[in-house]
Amino acid sequence: MKTDTYTTAASPLDSVSSEKISPEKWPAFCKAFTQQSHGILVSVERRDEDTGSETVAEAHGLAFEELSSHILKNGVAAVTVVMEGKPRKIRLDMTGPTELRGYRNPQGWPVRLEISSASGARILHFAGEMRTSRGASANSWGE
Repeated sequence: MKTDTYTTAASPLDSVSSEKISPEKWPAFCKAFTQQSHGILVSVERRDEDTGSETVAEAHGLAFEELSSHILKNGVAAVTVVMEGKPRKIRLDMTGPTELRGYRNPQGWPVRLEISSASGARILHFAGEMRTSRGASANSWGE
């Protein structure tokens, strides 16, 4: 697995390692990424090839839940991102992905994940914060 480290001071991804994930590894990567990053706050932007550099915010400051790579019923590959939303989960599907590229800080936490296709890209920006509130417990001790 090859990683490149960029240390340009002007870069917002200062000292961040970048990894391009090969398509045959997408299902395993998505599963591991989901387990390691579940609950981290994420914002999602969409860049469309048709509009050039114009970006659209699709989500902001939501808890990341799942990343999956799968084949749709019509045989087209897709990558899906699921985030916690209110009143229900938010699911973003990107069909025909051509590239997945992950960026991690020196401590190994995800900073950014780019999912590219011929029509554009979705870029997940991770805030580095984890949701710390606990769910309801079965007893008064919180267990």
